[in-house]
Amino acid sequence: MNRLSKAELKRIVDLATQADAFRTEIEQKLADFRADNYRLIEKLDEVRAEFYGVMEDLANEAEAYYDERSDRWQASDTGDAYNSWMSRLEEVRDKADMEITFADFSLDPDADVTEFDFIAEGLDPDFAEPE
Repeated sequence: MNRLSKAELKRIVDLATQADAFRTEIEQKLADFRADNYRLIEKLDEVRAEFYGVMEDLANEAEAYYDERSDRWQASDTGDAYNSWMSRLEEVRDKADMEITFADFSLDPDADVTEFDFIAEGLDPDFAEPE
């Protein structure tokens, strides 16, 4: 063969045209997906920042309360339980100390999003008070 036949050339052009149409459709769907999800991710990050602020205030209040108590109280079982609870407040606060961006999300349905577990911590009913 020293050149392509008209039928072969037409088949190649047809397939390339189909492939380009699918690529264009995928790019548009991904652009729409990104636009929708950028908006949602920005909102998630706004809520995360507010959550962090609330947790920061609560952790500071808890620490001030603890520091105002006597050394005897701090060394008691009640003081130990309060200190553990205060540490948990700080841990949850620290987990929320991150900016959430689109790069944190993947198109992979098995992507690990455990860094957002501060959300679950805040929903735990045992979180409200020291044990």
